[in-house]
Amino acid sequence: IFLAMAIKALPDESKALLILLASAFLFSLMGTFMKLSSRDIPSTQLIFYRATFQGILVLIGMIFIVEDGGIHTTGNRTANATRTRLIQHPLGRSHHRSVVLARGIVGG
Repeated sequence: IFLAMAIKALPDESKALLILLASAFLFSLMGTFMKLSSRDIPSTQLIFYRATFQGILVLIGMIFIVEDGGIHTTGNRTANATRTRLIQHPLGRSHHRSVVLARGIVGG
C-alpha cells in the first residue's frame, strides 16, 4: 500500500521510467525461461504459448486499466472528461466483430 502511494506521488517521467525498467526486467526473465524450456518443448509451441500469454495479459490490462480523463480543451470551450477504460469493446463493436476476428485469424 505504501509503495502504491509512493508511486502515485512521483512525477509522470519517473513513473514512465519505472514502467520501462519493469518491462525490461520481465522481458529478460521471459527470455531466460524460454531458453530453459526450449530443451524440452519445440520452438513453434513456445512461440504460440508466449504470444497467447502476452495477448491475454495485454487484453486484461486494456480492459481493467482506467484512464483519467482530466480536462480537455476543444475549440473555445473546456469540458471535463470522464474516466474511461483503455478499450471499451475488446473484440470490437458488434458490427465490426467478424472483421476483427477474421483479421486476427489471418494474422494481418
